[in-house]
Amino acid sequence: MMLRFLYLVVAWTTTARAAEAPWSGETVPKSVHYPGDVLLGGLFALHAEYNVSSGQCRKLQEADGVVPLEATLYYLQEINRAGILPFTLGLLAFDTCDSHSFALEQALHFIHSHTRRDDAGSSGAATKDLTCEEPAHRMDHADGGHFNVERLAGIITGLPSSVTVSLAQLLRLFRMPQISFMSTSPLLSDRIRYDYFFRTVPSDVNQVRAIIALLKFYSWHHLSIVYSDDEYGNRGLHELEQLASNHSLCIANKLKMPTVSEYERLYTSLALFDVPYEHILKQLLNTDTNIVVIFADYKSAYMLFETVHRLKPSRDFVWIGSDAWGGREEVINDHPEVSEGAITVQLNTRELHAFSQHYSGLRPTSATCARNPFFCRLWQQCSQAGRRRRHPRETAAECGMLFGGRGRSGAANHPGVASVRSSGPVAHVDSIRDAVYAYAYALKDMHRVKCGVNASGLCPAMRLIQGADVKLHLTNVSFTEPGGSSFRFYHGSEGQPRYTIMNLQSLPSAGRQPAATGHAAGYQWKEVGKYSLDEERGSTLILNRSAAQFKHYQNEFPSQLPCKTCDIAANEVRIGRGDACCSKCLRCELWQYPHEKTCRNCPEGHLVNLTFLSVHRNRSLFDESACAPVEAVFLDYDSLYAAPVLAVSIAGLIGTCICACVLLAHHMTPIVKAAGREHLGVLFGALLGSYAMNFIILHRPTAWSCVMVRFLGVLYALCNSALLIKIARIYRIFNTQECHKTQKLKYISPRSQLALTGMFVFIEVVIIAVWTCFEPPAVLAVYPTRYTRELVCSDLHDLKLLSGLCYPLMLLFPMAYLAFRTRTCPAAFSEAKYTGYGIYLTFINVLTFVLIYIGNNAIPIRVITVCIGLCLNASVILVTTFVTKVYIILFRPYKNSKERIMGNGRLSTGRHTYSAGMNSITNLPTCSACRSLLNAPSNAVSSRHQSNPELSAPLSHNDILKALEMGDDTNKPRSRTNTIERDAHTVI
Repeated sequence: MMLRFLYLVVAWTTTARAAEAPWSGETVPKSVHYPGDVLLGGLFALHAEYNVSSGQCRKLQEADGVVPLEATLYYLQEINRAGILPFTLGLLAFDTCDSHSFALEQALHFIHSHTRRDDAGSSGAATKDLTCEEPAHRMDHADGGHFNVERLAGIITGLPSSVTVSLAQLLRLFRMPQISFMSTSPLLSDRIRYDYFFRTVPSDVNQVRAIIALLKFYSWHHLSIVYSDDEYGNRGLHELEQLASNHSLCIANKLKMPTVSEYERLYTSLALFDVPYEHILKQLLNTDTNIVVIFADYKSAYMLFETVHRLKPSRDFVWIGSDAWGGREEVINDHPEVSEGAITVQLNTRELHAFSQHYSGLRPTSATCARNPFFCRLWQQCSQAGRRRRHPRETAAECGMLFGGRGRSGAANHPGVASVRSSGPVAHVDSIRDAVYAYAYALKDMHRVKCGVNASGLCPAMRLIQGADVKLHLTNVSFTEPGGSSFRFYHGSEGQPRYTIMNLQSLPSAGRQPAATGHAAGYQWKEVGKYSLDEERGSTLILNRSAAQFKHYQNEFPSQLPCKTCDIAANEVRIGRGDACCSKCLRCELWQYPHEKTCRNCPEGHLVNLTFLSVHRNRSLFDESACAPVEAVFLDYDSLYAAPVLAVSIAGLIGTCICACVLLAHHMTPIVKAAGREHLGVLFGALLGSYAMNFIILHRPTAWSCVMVRFLGVLYALCNSALLIKIARIYRIFNTQECHKTQKLKYISPRSQLALTGMFVFIEVVIIAVWTCFEPPAVLAVYPTRYTRELVCSDLHDLKLLSGLCYPLMLLFPMAYLAFRTRTCPAAFSEAKYTGYGIYLTFINVLTFVLIYIGNNAIPIRVITVCIGLCLNASVILVTTFVTKVYIILFRPYKNSKERIMGNGRLSTGRHTYSAGMNSITNLPTCSACRSLLNAPSNAVSSRHQSNPELSAPLSHNDILKALEMGDDTNKPRSRTNTIERDAHTVI
């Protein structure tokens, strides 16, 4: 049902096309009928152009149309006269007008007959005498008769491969055998998809093998390929690429030419006539090879040669051609000097003198025109062309064989044709003969099997010819060709791979030296070799080197151009297999050096030494000695990153020294005494070390500088420990539980504070010392990229530095807690307030820069982060601890007095006032830590006064100052009130 539906769709399309585009003008033959008991179908490209809109065919072509048709008729007559078959063999041929779609439409004539015959056979009508029935397909002829296509054995086609592929798929559906004498596509070798297809020409795969054998004969390994953008060219390129890799051949360029129809549609309409071919020629000139393989049809090859002639390149190319344009006169008629020396691979054809004489003596008589009307139309067309003196190339394309060898007046009208001679026979005639005789001998074997050995005529078993039977006998057919060689289908479906090597040579004029004149009088295709492929013996190439000629001024073929050499001095290495032309030059990276056919990496931190390669450019093997170490990069004082950090460090050192000088000059003033001179000295040393450490970190890394960097945590420990002890001292004085004690507080004297600070710092020193014993610091070379080598201390390379800062950073948490708890101390105790501010800022600063350090892997950013964090930490302490005091000393000296330091008034508990023996400390805000003491009952206080008379005794100025300086060295028992006062004054 599916096949029948397909048939109806195609039949309806054919009917519609015939109704829309009827043949017009003068009478044009539609078909050729040569009667016989058994018919062969034929599809020939008798015309070269088909107009879809008008349905007309124009421009008869002789070589690809009229001659193949005449050869088919000639050999059918020869078979019938020789009595090879016990019945006659006829032909029904249609014109395809060299059109893909029209060829499929013409094939429907045979499918009509096939489907009706199958219907009749299935209903039992096959047993009747079919000669008395209405023919299955009627075709009105010029004489009004009709013919029967009931016994159709198969079809002979002379169509391009692209058309044949579609036609073979269509005919396979109806089991109709097909033999082609022209299609060479490798696709048609698939016996599963095209099992009803045969051909008397070999596949293009074998043609490619012949081309490769020719290239290897002349030692040409580097070539360019120019191919047409159609089935023929694309498949040829594909096969050539597949086989080239196995024979050490390299393809420099693969250049695609547009087909003639595409060229006319895309470029001619835009007045860009030679743009694609000019581009192809420029690409060929830019390639370091002069060997060019052209795998294209003859029209595209002609356009390329026309462009070469017009542009006149400075280089002579060696053209290697396929059988589609090799040996054709149409390609070389206008400018044969361009393609002179071309070597082409053509199908091996024999000189069939009988047909040549027959065609040469053929005249447009009534019998000839009745048998082959297309020949008579061609004769008329060529005669008119001669009278109009058309261009010689056009005349040669249409009438070269018709008038070229005839001794009539027509030859004089075409002087351009006579200048080009073909040494071979008429095109495709040898393959056409094999196709006709293959059908004849297959039908003979089939008749012997079905009808018997001595049977004559068509027996009932042969009245209905099945395509499957014909296919079976075609697969095994064999016969003897002229010359004694045997024919049988290669691999069961293809012609024998036998090729002729042709060479286009010039014929110098008599009495002139071609080398001197630079112009050849005539040209001819000359046979210079043979190529054959046999299943038993393999491939064989026989080439006469002395007979081949490149140019009329240079007999020997040139060698291929020297291949580009790789520049060792530029760090290039040749990669790939095969000879130098097949490989490519690869420039190694700057961190690689050439070694044989590869690039090897230099050791880490090394780049290739181009000077060394230039000196030893003749060497092919190199080792790591060709590499040179990369210049080390490190942060130095000249670095752009280091400048701001160093400026801040210098400013910090100057500020610290100024503060130290001011405080040292006023060390006996109350504000300096109240702050603790020993404690200030410790912080001064920590600040100076912090600012100075940046100069060590930003210097070129050395062993001693890396050791100093590891002790960076000591500076943080010194600063944080001093602040922690300071804030803890204030907190202890105003702690609620401490306020209930009548004994004075311990460890709040300057020496005690120094001892506690030293103990905390000593823990950090022990940690770093143990760490250094297990992992000494060192200078590391780091390679962020292949091009850079950075020097850095090992602690700054990764997160190891943070391990040495863990302990100092842990001190931030109790510092922040104590600063929060002392936030409401009396206003006179400003030391606690500024110390708390400094602790908060230090905590935020350290956490921020630790996160930045962890989140960035760039060495310069990490180093700068450490330096900035160190500077900010020191600057916060400098401002909150020292600048505030310097400001009072220099700009507010009236606040640097005992009265202002100790406050104006009396220390009040809310109910009682304690006399201090000087200006009372009154109305002093209470801290939350002392609320229990300040809110005590008055009777308890008064009783305490009575039991201890010292509580009401006034204190002199000397007693207060002495208490501030002595600390807890005295063991004299004191009252609780004097203890609180003394501790508070000490904090101040």
